[in-house]
Parts: sequence; C-alpha cells; structure tokens
Amino acid sequence: MPEKGWKRVQRIHRRRLGVKPIDVGQQSREGGVDGESDWLAVESKERKRPIKWLLQGLNEAVGYVAGNKLPLPVVHFAGMRHDGDLVITRLKEFEEWFGSSGDESR
Repeated sequence: MPEKGWKRVQRIHRRRLGVKPIDVGQQSREGGVDGESDWLAVESKERKRPIKWLLQGLNEAVGYVAGNKLPLPVVHFAGMRHDGDLVITRLKEFEEWFGSSGDESR
C-alpha cells in the first residue's frame, strides 16, 4: 500500500530536522508531536493551498535580506497576547542556520 501524503511529509521533516518519531503510546498521552530531538518538538502539517498573506510576508522578509541575516516574519493575531505570535521561516533557511541531517530531497 502506498504511503499516505501526510506520513511522507512527517518522515521528510523528521529526517531533514534530525528528529526522531514519538512512540504511539507517548504521543497519545502527551497530545503528541510528530518528532522530537533534544531541542525540537516538530508537528508537521500539510495543506493543499498556501496561505497567501503568510507567503507574502515571508517573501517580503526573504527579499529584503542582505548579508548574513535570517528572514523571520512574525505574525500577530489581533486580540491575542503577543506571547502567542508565530515566528515563521522556510525550512531551507532554518537548516542553513540551525543545521540539518541532509538526508531528504530539497
């Protein structure tokens, strides 16, 4: 049976970020993430369509970057506390700054 798309995405993210899968028992007890390492807890999501405003913000940050800087859009949702703001970057830039196992196709 072919691998489901979301399973493939989880596997790719785990390999590229160097995290290990969580065992099913632990996942159900703790609310679960798709993979973890000493310093990362990775929850992978796949969507059919990109969120246009999110990509626009990321592209603006990437387009502005000159030199050795990490493009980092930060998203705030009105009415929510700023501690809940989202910091977003591309997997490629994350790997360049923080490392990668390099096992999976880019």
